[in-house]
Amino acid sequence: MQTTILRDATEIRALENSWRAREAPSPFHEWSFLESWLGRGDRREKPFLVLVTEDDDWVAIALWCIEYDGLGIRRLTGLGGEDAWYHDPWLLKPEKEAAVAEALALALREARRDWDMVKLILREDQSGSLLRHLESSGLAYSERVDWRQHQTAALGESWTVYWDERPKQLRELVRRRGKKLAALPHRFLEADALSLDRLLEDLFRLHLNRWHAERDWSAYYQQIRAIATDASERGTLCFYALEVEGTIIATELLLRSGTRSFELMRIIDPSPIYGALSGGSLLTAWALERMHRAGIREIDMGPGHHEWKSGLETHRTGTILKVVAQPRHLPAVAWVAWEGTFKPVLKEIPWVRRLKATLSGTRKHEAHVIPAT
Repeated sequence: MQTTILRDATEIRALENSWRAREAPSPFHEWSFLESWLGRGDRREKPFLVLVTEDDDWVAIALWCIEYDGLGIRRLTGLGGEDAWYHDPWLLKPEKEAAVAEALALALREARRDWDMVKLILREDQSGSLLRHLESSGLAYSERVDWRQHQTAALGESWTVYWDERPKQLRELVRRRGKKLAALPHRFLEADALSLDRLLEDLFRLHLNRWHAERDWSAYYQQIRAIATDASERGTLCFYALEVEGTIIATELLLRSGTRSFELMRIIDPSPIYGALSGGSLLTAWALERMHRAGIREIDMGPGHHEWKSGLETHRTGTILKVVAQPRHLPAVAWVAWEGTFKPVLKEIPWVRRLKATLSGTRKHEAHVIPAT
């Protein structure tokens, strides 16, 4: 097997035709996602894609990049960071997973002057061999269950059976809130070519209301717009909204891949005016049924534990956060020790948990509200 590390956007774009000719396993492996990432103006990361070939045929490709932080640490991580969810290599020939893992580990060792730390979110069933190769590479390492465990809803073949099996508390909530909603002017929306731009603006407005203090989101919104537009043109966009009294109060944007969809953004109006309606639950119930009718049978709702996911009795897709550091780079080793040993212990101390909860509550009240236009 041969490995080629692609570090330049021009040489990556030369693969477009070959890339598009192959069926990607998820929206985060689609050419449109990669192109939108390469096109972001605020991108500080540098591409580090590893293409594995055999007799000039693609065997696997790792969508990775090098990111830089304030400590001067060069982290090798998944292209797209947390937006891509999983950092497992795309195996075009799954039966060669062990050989691919060995080739990727060798490529990382040979390029060790280009990075100080590897930080990857991997799945044991997809990248078990790679996890073991990284552990045996002689580097300082840390491995723990990723806190961002993904939750997945399996809809099955019958929508009625699926919904009847949901917790009674959830079904009662949707029924009661549905009655309140029926007394107000409202409508559920599914984005099409004509309504896409307007609904995206509402999505970004709601997102900014909640997360405005985090950073400048304009480049990120540009990327989401590019991804959604491409998905809409290809018929793989699942974008829903709930409008009440002329105002969008809940949105969900997912990307479809075969009979599976992936939640990309789910944003609810943070104002107390519509909080009593439980607009997020109402929209999710409506969207799930809509997707089921369209032939979707499984929904990956993305990373992180959230009450609205647990209420659907989703099952978890376990991911492992694998971090390795080269011993010669002491800041990276210290970071691994902090993340892998001290931080997990510290987070479990009762007074630290109380302080974190207090600070989280304080930040929620700092959100400003951008009115709908």
